[in-house]
Amino acid sequence: EVVADVAMWLAIMTRAGEEPMALTVEMKTSFLRGTAGDITGTARLLKLGRRVAFGEAEILDQDGNLVAHSTLSYLRPDG
Repeated sequence: EVVADVAMWLAIMTRAGEEPMALTVEMKTSFLRGTAGDITGTARLLKLGRRVAFGEAEILDQDGNLVAHSTLSYLRPDG
C-alpha cells in the first residue's frame, strides 16, 4: 500500500506542484497475487479537484504481473 500511496502523491505533485500537506483521505487496495521480488508502482490521476484529488494506482512485480490495484482520494490543503 505504501508504494501506491507514494505513486499517487507523486502523480498529484506533477500536476499541482508541491503540496507538502496533501493528505490521503481514503485508500482501497485489492491484492491480486503475492510476490517476493521487486515491485513497481504507477499511478494515474483521475480528477484534480480544488479540494480533493482522485486516482488509481497499480503495483506490478518484476515480470510485469499486476499484484495490487488501489483507488485513492487525497485532500488538498489550500484548495
